[in-house]
Order: sequence, then C-alpha cells, then structure tokens
Amino acid sequence: MSSEQPSTHVRRLLEDCLSAARKHDYTLALTAVNDALRARDSDKTVSLINILDHRVAVYLRMDLPDQALKDAKAMIRLDPKDARGYIRSGIAERRKNNKTAAMRYFEYGLKKVPKSDANHALLVKEIKETTEQIRLEVVLSQAQDPLSVLPFEVVELVLSFLDYRSNVRLLRVSRSWNKIVKSSRPLIETLAFPNSTKQITPRALVAALGRCRTLKTVKLPQLPGTTADYLGRALTHSERYPTLQHFEWRSAERYPKWLPISQYDLRVVIVECSRAVIPIEWVHAVLRGCKSLDTAKFKHVSGPSGIDIQLRSDSLRELELHSGGSAYFDSDRISFDCPQLRVLSYLRHMTKLRNFHLIDARLPSIALPTSPRQVQLVSCFFLVQSSVPELPLTPLNELEELQVDCDVFPLFLLQSIQQSLPGNLLKFSVTANDQSAGHLTRIMSMPWFQSLKSLRIINPDFISVDGFPYIKSCLALEELRLEQAGSIGAFVSDLIREAAQLRRVTLLHCPNVARDIIPWAKERGVEVEIHQRDIPAAGGRRVVETY
Repeated sequence: MSSEQPSTHVRRLLEDCLSAARKHDYTLALTAVNDALRARDSDKTVSLINILDHRVAVYLRMDLPDQALKDAKAMIRLDPKDARGYIRSGIAERRKNNKTAAMRYFEYGLKKVPKSDANHALLVKEIKETTEQIRLEVVLSQAQDPLSVLPFEVVELVLSFLDYRSNVRLLRVSRSWNKIVKSSRPLIETLAFPNSTKQITPRALVAALGRCRTLKTVKLPQLPGTTADYLGRALTHSERYPTLQHFEWRSAERYPKWLPISQYDLRVVIVECSRAVIPIEWVHAVLRGCKSLDTAKFKHVSGPSGIDIQLRSDSLRELELHSGGSAYFDSDRISFDCPQLRVLSYLRHMTKLRNFHLIDARLPSIALPTSPRQVQLVSCFFLVQSSVPELPLTPLNELEELQVDCDVFPLFLLQSIQQSLPGNLLKFSVTANDQSAGHLTRIMSMPWFQSLKSLRIINPDFISVDGFPYIKSCLALEELRLEQAGSIGAFVSDLIREAAQLRRVTLLHCPNVARDIIPWAKERGVEVEIHQRDIPAAGGRRVVETY
C-alpha cells in the first residue's frame, strides 16, 4: 500500500492516466483510471464524474464506444447539469455511426445545461459538427447529376451565379456539362482570364473568343505581344461583337492605341499601362467615340504642354485620370464638358461635384464649381497662383471639409474662400510653412473659419502668435490635432480651459508638451493623446511613445 496521503493518491493516478495516454499506452492508462476509481473510496477530493470523464476518454481512444457510452450515461445521472456527460454520450454514439442518437444527447444536454457551464460552447460546437455530418451524408447518398433532374432554365440560372473561373472548370466535368456550360452565361458573353498563373497564348485567346457568342465583357490581365496583337486584329471586326459594353485591360505593356475600342458602344472602359503612358489625346478619342460611356478609368496618362485638351461626353458619370511615375501631365489647360459626371479623380470641373480630390498634380490652375462639399489638395503645385481670367472664380458656399497639404498654398483657393459664405465649414486640415503661414492667418481671421468642428495643423510653429486666438473663436470646435509643434503647451491648456465644446486633442511629434496635461484635461471632459515617434535613444534604437 502506498504511504502517500490519500488526498494526493487519486490525483496522481489521473496524472499517470494522462501521461500514459499521451504515449498511446491506453492499456496502462485504463489501469491507472480504474485504480483511481477504487482509490476514491478513501479520497473524495476528486469528483466521480471527473474520474469517469477520464475513463470515457480512454475507452474512446481504445475504440470501445459501448463501454464509453455506459460511463457517459452514468455521468449524466450523477450531474444532469454538467455538459460533459452529454458530450461524451453523443461522441460515443457518433463513433457507433449513430448520429441521430448523438444529436438527441446533444439537444437534450442543451436544454439541461446552463450557459454558464464551462463546456456549454463545446456542446453547441458538437451539435453544429454533427448536423453538418448528417447533412453531408444525406447529400452524398442522394447525389445526382443536376443536368438529369433539373430543368434547363434552372441549370442556366445556377450557372449564371457562378464566377467565370468556376464555369471554366465545369467545362472539364463531362461532355454533357461542357455542352451546357459553354453555351451559357458568363462564358458566352465574357472574355477573361482571372487569376491566371500561366502566360496567355494566342491559342488560349482563340478558344476563349470562340465561346463568346454575345461578347459583352472583356477583362484582360497582362498579355504577351503576340496575344495582344491577335486581340487587336479580332476586335477590328466590330460586327462580330456588337454587344460589347465593358472593356478592362490592366497591366497593359503599351497603351492600346491600335485597339479600336472607340468603335464599340461601351459603357465601361478601364486601361492601365505598366510600361508606357496613355496620351490624353487617345483618352479624348475614346470619350468621343463611345457615346454611351458611363465609367472611364485610365492609368499613367500624359499630356504635352502648349495644347488645350477638351474632354467631352454627354453620358460619362465617372472619370479617373491617373498620372505620376513616368507619366507627366503638363497640358496648359484641360476642360471637361461632361454634364452627367459625378466622380472625377485627378481633376474635376462639374456643377454637380461633391467630393474633389487632387493628388500629386502639376497644373496651371483650376476653377472649382460652387458645389463641392469636400476638397482635398495633396502635394499639388499650381503654376499660375492667382485665378486665370478665362476661368471663373467661384465661391465655395457648400464646402464642409477642406484639406490642403501643398508646398505652395494655392491663391485661387484663397480667393474662392474670401467670396464664400460662412457657416458650413466643419473640418479643416492644413500643412503650414513659410509661404503659407500668412495666408493661413488670413483664413483663420475670416468668419468662414469660425464654424469649424475639427481642425488639423501640421507645423503650426510657422503660424504667428496672432493667428492662434482665432482658433479660440471657433465656438463649435470639438477636435484639434497638432503635428510637429514646438512650444504649444500653453495654447493647448488655454484652449481646453476656454473651449466649451472641445472633446479631443491629439498631439503628434510635439516633444515640449508636459504629460500632466492628460489627467488635467480629462477632469474637464477633454481626451488628450500625445504620440511621440522616432525619438533617438541610447544604443541607436528608436523609441515610440503613446500616452
């Protein structure tokens, strides 16, 4: 007889059981758990249901589901509110391939076991897994070829919901499937090679075009030269594809000037060149030729200097002209005559414009309409700073959000602001520098500025001390963000004390602000965040601090 204390004897036997099970010695594990059951007569510190749970696990590992089920039922009788008995019973029945009985145990346990039980979530998981197994068994046991049991119209409808690549895979199922799929949508109306890992050869293109009886959509990845040339020759016969409406070619190696897409009544055209630029004149030809065009997107657009560009379309609603990289847009003037336009990326001059974003542009000047509610100018340079007489200067009476992050503040924008009615501006974000500091002070002194709720200033040190009191005049100000500021702590403290609506202040790269402002501001209902980044530390390491 072991001399160790009874209170530790059962626990040690259960540990021996687990250790033997990990080594796949289930006979030794069963011996240990049986010894634990006998030892429990003198050691009640471990519950009987816990010991039975160990023995059920061993029985299941030994593929003895009947013995496991017997112990699992005993666990349920010992504690009907413990999920382990129901879980073990269900698993044992499932091992006997009796999933219906397993579901009964799981569902009965779900009624009896409270949600607070530690194994309640596991019980729910077992129900879901068993339900899925039953469903798969039913599906596989009654599986039939849908072509033999479904009406042809239903098959066509189902195929129309599958993506293009899935339909291509179905071509290889059988001859009957091939016959149906290749004569149904989307294969008869779409030319595409989605997620292709191999180079598209002319032979593959011929096969795909052969299936397109009513071609409506073309979506192409990068094509080798010979394949691209064949595509150009095929599309010259516009009578073959009178229904083509969507043309999309991404990663084109050269701009497709030889593609006769202007011969088609397209609704969507998207062209992105990877190694060449798209002349703005070609964009003009496409917009002029496609009378029903709704969306046009061109990447790497270039425009020569000394010429006037006029883009006209009575139907166009969305236009993107991406420049940058090797493409330089140096046209002296570009105008748009697109009365239906709603979205214009790169430039916009529409009376129904709401959001205007201009990034990395180098242009003479622009004339904004009165309709924008959001204007964003980032890294832009305007060669003619004042307004151009030929371009009307319009007030921005509906403007709600303005962001200007340019090395040179655009004067035509300042002149438009001076004519704008106050009361609508809610959010203003600006980068200050030597050139723009005076203009910013003028803007901040206007009544137009005082309706602000959110203000962000980068490099506020360039602004004179005379400008900061105007911020305190913004009675509705709720959020302030200052970046790369020096001695700004006193102003922030005064603003927190005086601004009744202020709720949040963010200070980024402002090393001279004391940290004790955070609890002080919190007492006044203002949340202050201080972020310090790229601070040199000992050993050449970089430290990032967030408060």
